Amino acid sequence: MPVELAMGNSQIVPYVAGHRLAQAAGAVECDVHGLELRGERYEPYVQSTPDGIIFHPAVVSDVLAAIRNLQPTNLVLAILGSFHWIAGVINEPRPFDFVVPVLPQHRLSPQTELIPYDLVLRRIRSDLDWQFNLVRLAQGFCELPIFVIEAPPPVESADLMLRSVNGDFRQRMEQFGCPTTAFRYKIWWIWTHVAKWYCTELGVHFIEGPPETRDANGFLNEHYYLDGVHGTNEYGAVMAGEVAKAKRRMGLAGA
Repeated sequence: MPVELAMGNSQIVPYVAGHRLAQAAGAVECDVHGLELRGERYEPYVQSTPDGIIFHPAVVSDVLAAIRNLQPTNLVLAILGSFHWIAGVINEPRPFDFVVPVLPQHRLSPQTELIPYDLVLRRIRSDLDWQFNLVRLAQGFCELPIFVIEAPPPVESADLMLRSVNGDFRQRMEQFGCPTTAFRYKIWWIWTHVAKWYCTELGVHFIEGPPETRDANGFLNEHYYLDGVHGTNEYGAVMAGEVAKAKRRMGLAGA
């Protein structure tokens, strides 16, 4: 049976589990192999060198071995992680906000410093650039189609979102406060917007969550909510179905 290789951060776990649910339901026609690139084997995940940011050698060797041994039909990558979630639940020591021109309904938070949209955009492009090195690494090993799956948006309910804030994050949130719901959505939106830009630049396919995973205001439907960072396995199944649809439109075998 054809197999796709799904790899990246912890967002890949519900995708792989969901893919197996979708496979059992007949929604996808290929198997999946998951490669979660976190844990002691991969620490430190990246290192800064005079030549730039590089991955831990185990990341490089395991990705290459998986591609060579599995001979997958395609790659599915989860690379956005929890960065937007952290920014969305904990204020900075100097709280800030920004206006997104295409989201006028999400207004500025009170008592925050206004930062120009272009400056926020430039900062997030810098933050995401090294994360997309995983795409560049894979492209150096193969010419397979690559699909980058969207990280789920936040839920609109602040109470539900805050249930998942514990430990150091809870202490920082109690010290600096929690951003508004509008800010939380905007910070996820701009991360996603920049991710799409990188996908276009690198020639890979960005897979968005379909409308049924959203509520009326564009937030994550609570049915698919797991812990603030991740969607449920059912969300993973929906995303596996979206990848399969994209593969069929491209005429790829084993969709």
